[in-house]
Amino acid sequence: MKILIVSYYFAPQNKIAAVRTTKIAKYLKRIGHEVEIICSTVNDSYVDPILVGDIELIGPNNIYRISDHLLLRSINRRLHKNVSHSSTPSKSLQGKSSGKTAKKRVAKLFPNSASVYLEIINSILWYRKAKSITNRLDIDSYDVILSSYGPLASPLLAHYIKIKSKRAKWISDYRDPIVQDIYHGLIRIYYKIKQYQFLRCSDASICVSEGMKKYLRRFDKDAAIFVITNGYDPEDERWCKKCSLPIQSEKKLIFSYCGALYQGKRDLSPLFCALSNLTGKNLINLENIVLYYAGYDYQLLFDMAKNYGIERILFNYGKVARDVSLTITYNSDIALIASWNDNSAQGVLTGKLFEILMLSKMVAAFISGNKANSELKRIIENVNAGYAYEEANPDQQQLERVVVNAYKTKMKGINPIVVYNDEEVKKYDYSIIVGQLSKIIGQIGK
Repeated sequence: MKILIVSYYFAPQNKIAAVRTTKIAKYLKRIGHEVEIICSTVNDSYVDPILVGDIELIGPNNIYRISDHLLLRSINRRLHKNVSHSSTPSKSLQGKSSGKTAKKRVAKLFPNSASVYLEIINSILWYRKAKSITNRLDIDSYDVILSSYGPLASPLLAHYIKIKSKRAKWISDYRDPIVQDIYHGLIRIYYKIKQYQFLRCSDASICVSEGMKKYLRRFDKDAAIFVITNGYDPEDERWCKKCSLPIQSEKKLIFSYCGALYQGKRDLSPLFCALSNLTGKNLINLENIVLYYAGYDYQLLFDMAKNYGIERILFNYGKVARDVSLTITYNSDIALIASWNDNSAQGVLTGKLFEILMLSKMVAAFISGNKANSELKRIIENVNAGYAYEEANPDQQQLERVVVNAYKTKMKGINPIVVYNDEEVKKYDYSIIVGQLSKIIGQIGK
């Protein structure tokens, strides 16, 4: 079949969001489908060298890139960085009591952060530019349109093509929920309308978890929704050995965390609490422990660790390309994951989890929120990948036992290991996952 993928994020952008659609495109083409892509241009300082190689397999001539407004993108990036690097409002925004009334009035008119408004504006402008590209394509030649949210630009364009095409079926993909906690007022209402509209107009929808599927059912209980999880590409593993750092150490227990902390919503505080307690009991020596971090949110991580007086274990690599991120994970003893599971969002599965499974590393996951028995925890337990700590059902003593056992093992010069359930891990191989997607495409394409 001939498939058009509409995804704002795509190779070689150094974004975890670009990995899913790139791997889907790669393996759809490998099993015989004809694939073309509409995506945004690459404006980041880093490109993902792993995804660069995938472009060659997909075919660069099959990718149509649409530029967005560079000024809006630059402003939005700055806003995201400022929010990430500060856990409290800046003094300039706090103001004096005389200005509180005026600020309340402004807040009622514009209840969302500036980045939310800019994201919508950028999506609409990109969508309008992308429409001109689709008008030059033979859209009636496509059997299936596959869109990947977010941002909103991707499903907006797919919806337009679906209406204009005489034959194409539309599969709408959700890596994230459209309606999120950061949206308020009219913006939140707008996103709810769009979520309902996309579910009603698409021929099928796919999402990354059972929790996400349950969430989407709130908007349309009759929609055809399938779970197509994120996964790992076994061909990516070779990249983790191309970089020389960090160095594995027989004398240190090495933790690693690569990725965002979402303004502290992803919280590693229980780990820092455990390390502080174990230090106080003389069961571990912090001089023999290091935590490698890669991402934009080092200050947030630093503040979490500082609350327990153990910030000296941190080592910051900053923002890195994905091959370096894989290397950091590969050279660690315990790979950290953080997520959340609450009434408003369940089934939040970070794509980093599956890269860690590919490398067969010991996992320590920290899941905030008021809902226990998360999907993330179930996957970790089914794979036998390590330990998951949930805020909704905390067991600090068990966490400390896990840490101290790993520490004692490493101090003997032995790397802590876990024995994975290989059959469970194979379920997340992208070649298997895309095979499942291909069956869905075959069903709706009849």
